[in-house]
Amino acid sequence: MVCRANSRVWKDSALVHGQAALELLAGMRIVEENRAVAPESFDRLPASARSRELLKDIGVGTDIPPSLPKLAEWTSSLGWQDCPRVVTEPRNSVVHPRKRDEVSKISGLPWWNGLDLMMWYLELVLLRLFGHRGSYRNRLTHGVEQVPWSLGHSKAVGTH
Repeated sequence: MVCRANSRVWKDSALVHGQAALELLAGMRIVEENRAVAPESFDRLPASARSRELLKDIGVGTDIPPSLPKLAEWTSSLGWQDCPRVVTEPRNSVVHPRKRDEVSKISGLPWWNGLDLMMWYLELVLLRLFGHRGSYRNRLTHGVEQVPWSLGHSKAVGTH
């Protein structure tokens, strides 16, 4: 799923696969590993809440990074308050028939920024699950940085 999400060929498919990977990892971490939420309760959460809980659990912030100003402007105009919403709503508009009108609002640079954001989250989640505490290449800033959880705070690298 992660490899398909990283594909730049079909953005619709990349959104679906990326969100599926985030939800799978959220379920594994929050429900199965940490037992922080009952499976039935987790299943009732919206996709954005599942991603939000996962990111909170691994110590990654959910604010839109300053390195994505067009995305911040775009999401503000749609009333989306954080990155989990930015990652899930475009996917929902592709998958759910009643939300198809939203597709017309999703075009150009912000769409690709949203995919970059999703892949950044997937990379950070995997690094955390593998126990990595060193540096990594941040796909949003293109710089080499310490993983957020090794810095002793929950603000994601690239959001300050």
